[in-house]
Amino acid sequence: MGKEFKTFLIREAILTSIIIAIGFIIFSTFLKTYYLPVYFIILAVVSILTALFYWGLLKNSKENSVKFISSFMLYSGIKMIAYLVFITSYVFTFKEKATYFLIVFSVLYIIYTAFDVFLMYKNFKSNQ
Repeated sequence: MGKEFKTFLIREAILTSIIIAIGFIIFSTFLKTYYLPVYFIILAVVSILTALFYWGLLKNSKENSVKFISSFMLYSGIKMIAYLVFITSYVFTFKEKATYFLIVFSVLYIIYTAFDVFLMYKNFKSNQ
């Protein structure tokens, strides 16, 4: 599990670096008025929760498939609750920027979820 998780972290760091660079370019040029100072916090939250989710699934993937499935459901639920707490706390605090926040969060969520699913599938396919 150690090597697989280190590989995941390296790939996630590369993805995060690319997203930071693209975000910097986009928000410093044509979407300058839509920049949110909380952008990097959103990125950090999504990145950290994705890594924790992946680590938990790797830890439980070595055991039987029933435990993996229940772990997947548990970790997915915990991650969704954490995201909902994060989203609602920001949206209710800064109502005027809620739309921009939700768009940025949704884009990052889709990118990291696709990344997570791709690597999880690749990892489990090679383990069979």
